[in-house]
Amino acid sequence: MMRRRWAAIAMACVFLAGCATGYGPKGMTGGYTDQWMDDHTYLVSFQGNGHTSGDTVWYYWIYRCAELTRQKGYTAFTLTPVDKKTSLLLQPEHQAHAEDAQDAPGQSGPQFVKAKGGGGGGYYYVPGGSYTITTWSSKAIVTMYKEPYPAEARFLLDPEKILTPLKPYVESRVNVKPPARIDLLRGALIVPLPAPT
Repeated sequence: MMRRRWAAIAMACVFLAGCATGYGPKGMTGGYTDQWMDDHTYLVSFQGNGHTSGDTVWYYWIYRCAELTRQKGYTAFTLTPVDKKTSLLLQPEHQAHAEDAQDAPGQSGPQFVKAKGGGGGGYYYVPGGSYTITTWSSKAIVTMYKEPYPAEARFLLDPEKILTPLKPYVESRVNVKPPARIDLLRGALIVPLPAPT
């Protein structure tokens, strides 16, 4: 019980300090996770906190997909949505709202509010009143390939053509303007050559 209380207080301190999620493995403020499915397939997700924009989460997520592909020694990857109604290429990611921190009857002042959505959440200390915490997340199944690419592979992306243009954005902690999503993806698209006959 005491450990849970200290964890909630620590999480509250991080939230109140106004720290946006940085690029890295998932920690107290969010980050990426790679779930192994087989030797060339992973479920890659990126979870932001209440101070991280949907655009930042998307860019960090696609960067991680490309980085993981390169780390595993592959030269191309495809993305398969987990939710079949979501377009990974053009649509913004889903938004998840936290519960409002309403004063309980006969009570006012600071409270803990449970944040939810995007595959995670936690308790945040809210100094009274009503407050909504919005978090963003991105995830998809990443399938990796080496040349020669199979004929059935569609929408292959070159990891280097995502890593290179996004590196200044990621390393500056979002202080450099990134390319537009559609331009980034168009520039990374690989058109496989037809197999020799």
